[in-house]
Amino acid sequence: MKAFLALGLAAVFANPAHADVPCDGGKTDIFKFVKWDFKPADSGRMEITLTVHNETDHDFKESQVKFRWGEWHQFFFDIKTLAKADSDLTFVNSYGMPAKDAQMLQAMVPTLCTVTTIDENDNREHFD
Repeated sequence: MKAFLALGLAAVFANPAHADVPCDGGKTDIFKFVKWDFKPADSGRMEITLTVHNETDHDFKESQVKFRWGEWHQFFFDIKTLAKADSDLTFVNSYGMPAKDAQMLQAMVPTLCTVTTIDENDNREHFD
């Protein structure tokens, strides 16, 4: 029985890098994931360099994006750099996480859920 359970779990998680995860709040059609890179920083933190693509025809001066992977895992990024319409944006954030977790995440493609956007005219949209 344990062998069947192990095989079943292996089949479900065989390719977590491409698993679609529902947002459970937020929109998936604003920012698309391009890539992320992890490197150790000071005090056991991990520096995460992220590249996302603004899929819309709007410029956003601020956004909050939820990165989800797996059923219960997520973290939020506040993007305070201008995200120009239909273009890539690269920014850096720092998180406290062990190197083994960063190594696991490096291989994954998270679901991006945009929670809030603020355009250049200070129009704020919040997506539930």
